[in-house]
This record gives sequence, structure tokens and C-alpha cells, in this order.
Amino acid sequence: RGLGDVYKRQVIDLRNLVRDYYYFKDLQSAVVLKLTAELKVSFPAYRKVFSKVTTQTSLKLLDAYPLAQDFIAAPKETVVEMIRSTARFGEKYALAKYDALYAAAEDAAVFGRALQSNAIRIRLYIKLYREYQGHLDGILEELHKAVDRLKGTPVHNRISLLQTLPGIGFLSAVVPVSYTHLRA
Repeated sequence: RGLGDVYKRQVIDLRNLVRDYYYFKDLQSAVVLKLTAELKVSFPAYRKVFSKVTTQTSLKLLDAYPLAQDFIAAPKETVVEMIRSTARFGEKYALAKYDALYAAAEDAAVFGRALQSNAIRIRLYIKLYREYQGHLDGILEELHKAVDRLKGTPVHNRISLLQTLPGIGFLSAVVPVSYTHLRA
């Protein structure tokens, strides 16, 4: 095997990792949609408090208190500390979030339909989201290593050049290069 074969295999490796990354990203996106749909049923106003349900604070709260009635029954100090420790915006922010969540939980008692199966599914979706995030983090780390192994090659140079453009990050540079480089 010549140097060209090794180089081609490295580029194909890069392409395979990109495909895997987006495969798990798609799975994670599907889980987020399921989680969001579940919250629309069981905790309808939750998204008014956390527009992005996958923030660290939101996931931690939902894992601990998946249903509105669980949240209402939780000690205020515990919830405020949970918000403060994950959001890191201070006491005032944590108290405001708590108040907004409490109001959303009270609304859920009127407008929501929460069953124990909703809590089970919410926790399952959180677990899957985190699991997929772990896979994504691992693949991204391997992508960086694969690009590093290509230093001094036209592929690495093109990826580096693309990243100098405003708005082009690592993945945005790797994807097109990994798919187009071997075609020439």
C-alpha cells in the first residue's frame, strides 16, 4: 500500500465519522421532538419558561420533577439551588425561574394531562438525549484526531482555510471537504 492509499483511507475515515456524527445528531433531534411533545401534554407551559428544553438546568429539573405535580411538591429551596447551581446566573435569576416554573406547574394542573407514563417517557427521553450527546462528543473528539492526522495534506489545508471564513466552524469545514476531496 502506497502513501496515497493511506491518505485515501484517512479521508474515508473522516467521512465515516461525519456520517456517524449526523446519524446520532438526527437520533438526538428525534428524541428532543418526542420530549417536547410529551411536555405539551403533561406540562404545557414549561416551554414558556425554558424555550430550549435541553439546557443543563432544564434537563436536571425535568429528570428530578418530570410532572407538574412533582415540581409543585418539591421544596422551593431545593429547586432554587438546582437552578442556581446549573444556570449560574445568581439568586435573582434562580428565584425568577422558580416562580415562572411554579406558575407553569399550576397551569398544568388545569390544562395538562399528566399520567405516570408521561414521567417515565420524559425520563427515558432525557436519558436517551444524554446518551446520544455522549456519542456525539466522542465522535467529535475522534473527528478532531482524524483531522490532526491529516496535517500537511491538502485536506487539512482546506479545512483550515474554510475555518477562517466567518461563521464556518470545525464541522462546517470538515463535512464538505470529507465528501468532495477524493472526487478530484
